[in-house]
Amino acid sequence: PPHFFDYDCDVANTKSGRVADWNEFYAYVQKTVSWNETDYSFPEAYRHLVVGPLAEAAENECPLGVLYLRVLLFYDAYHYDSPSHDEIMGKADYIQYLLRSFPVYAIALSRWPIFYVFDHFAPTHREQSKYFCDGEYGVLDWAALREKSNRWMDMKRSRTGPGDVDALEHEIGDDFFTILRKKESQNQAQEECEFGFHFLIANQVVAAAGRETHHLPPFNYIMDKIMSDIPFMSVAACGWPIFAVLVIFSDLNKGIWFFGGDRKYLRGYSDWNLRRDELSPLVPGGLDFLSPAWRAEAGQGVEA
Repeated sequence: PPHFFDYDCDVANTKSGRVADWNEFYAYVQKTVSWNETDYSFPEAYRHLVVGPLAEAAENECPLGVLYLRVLLFYDAYHYDSPSHDEIMGKADYIQYLLRSFPVYAIALSRWPIFYVFDHFAPTHREQSKYFCDGEYGVLDWAALREKSNRWMDMKRSRTGPGDVDALEHEIGDDFFTILRKKESQNQAQEECEFGFHFLIANQVVAAAGRETHHLPPFNYIMDKIMSDIPFMSVAACGWPIFAVLVIFSDLNKGIWFFGGDRKYLRGYSDWNLRRDELSPLVPGGLDFLSPAWRAEAGQGVEA
């Protein structure tokens, strides 16, 4: 995508002749994706955006919004229809094509909760033990790392106290730096346990994003290769919480699942786009920045 690409489809929504009102669709997404109540069923009212003559135009207008819909469409067919192998693989291949078209950080930090859907449906894929690396002990004890990775993820989901989580995160970080110290160790780790190595990289993306984002590019490059080259169904079935880590990454600028309260201190602003509540903390977050309603509300605050 070009620089300053309209990932959230805000600009697309201002154009005449648009296929959809993307803010209206996002309002639907907000209602259906939350910490306490999430509905990932396919919304029939928006089927025309992914099936039929308007699908191509919709994708040109808002490719990440369409990607979100296509993942929902895939799992709707996967669970409730009886598609042929070719049909289901055709849907999967198109999702993979869209994933390949954008960097992971852009997908994660857009307003569309794409990795949330992948993570939600990951348990519906039967785990493939060949990816576990049980009994593989070389650069690391991979079985021990997988146990730690899933225990850490359980703690994050249950919002366990920071002390216990921090200790485990330091252990996982130490495992990563064991690999990082030597180039040959990095190559050996990928050969020993492909998805274990990918989990560590995803984990470090989150660690770097929460502190100093200038460390992100090399990790992002690897994550882009993973999401581009490895079928998402294999990532879902690998037994490592890779999609779950990408949800945490996504949540850094959303606060849907993992980060509540005043998240600006966690993100440190850095170079992420500011949320509405950060741009104008005294104006209701539901109002579009600089919209007439926003100006009226901000003006009342000034007068007061």
